[in-house]
Amino acid sequence: MKEKSQGLLDLTKVILARIFSEDKCNQLTDEQLEILSDIVLHHLIKLETRQRTVLTKRYGIGGGDSETFITIGDSLGVTRERVRQIELKAIYRLERAARPYLIKAMFNIESEEASTK
Repeated sequence: MKEKSQGLLDLTKVILARIFSEDKCNQLTDEQLEILSDIVLHHLIKLETRQRTVLTKRYGIGGGDSETFITIGDSLGVTRERVRQIELKAIYRLERAARPYLIKAMFNIESEEASTK
């Protein structure tokens, strides 16, 4: 399986924590988390350019280091508060778009675990 950036895995954990319980999220294996991060990446690509840029810079997705609100704001020509607002809206949109697919994937993961017991 291809190696995912830590930033994408971190963003996936943020999205999962908004949908599922903390216990359920903590029980995921690295392999399961990578499968779920594919879903998040698929929907991340569909976000508006500015939202995608903020999330990729904030979480260091695509090979860079994670950046602060201030540095992202400077590169986009907006305030750090505006960057924070864009990030929150982008996470909300990403969660809404990916939610049904993540729920289905989690159900499949749980079904596989139940069948192996």
